[in-house]
Amino acid sequence: MNLDRHMRRDPRLQRVNTLARILYAKGDLPLHNYEHALWDTKMAIQIAERESHPNISLPIASALMHDSGVSRGPYQFHAKNGAYNVNKYLPALGFSPLETEEIAQAVFEHNGWDHNSDTAKILYDADTLNKAGAHGIGQCQLVGIERNLSLEEMTTRFLPLFEKLVAKGLYTKTAREINQMKGTIQYTGLEVTLQFWKRIDALIKFGHADDHHMIYTAQHDIGVA
Repeated sequence: MNLDRHMRRDPRLQRVNTLARILYAKGDLPLHNYEHALWDTKMAIQIAERESHPNISLPIASALMHDSGVSRGPYQFHAKNGAYNVNKYLPALGFSPLETEEIAQAVFEHNGWDHNSDTAKILYDADTLNKAGAHGIGQCQLVGIERNLSLEEMTTRFLPLFEKLVAKGLYTKTAREINQMKGTIQYTGLEVTLQFWKRIDALIKFGHADDHHMIYTAQHDIGVA
């Protein structure tokens, strides 16, 4: 796996990986956990390698740490708390002040709409691709479990979010290509997830009451069942 290769090349990443495991275990969430961070990290590596990031350890460390703020309090503050974790721990793991600042800023920005470095843009693309296609639909449902949301509440949350995500697009050519691969003939991966929530919204308004049936119907209608 590429992360193993990069950890051998830069032992600091092994220490960040160990730290990330500990911090996510404290959060103990169904979705925003170490497995999610690892998925994003693999995607960030793929993007950073193909986009020739000049210091690939930075997007790797930021991806491993991006949701680590769940160890310090409610998810709504996780970006700020994650940046705090980076500033608190990474200098002792061997990262320079400038490297720490760039990683912390990427973590702070990852859940927002503005991203001001190549590291932050790669992290945003990696984390956004986690929401694309059939995989992304499943991730949305885990958010519902994590926050105890009804299907209607999830639709209210996700429909406008995915409209904004699709409108914003992705920063890197590599991420855009992956987004295409996660989609169907008709839609990109992010558009698939958006169409799913549009279909769920229509089914709710039509008066369907069975959540499982609505989910299956929506997936079938957009071709990912």
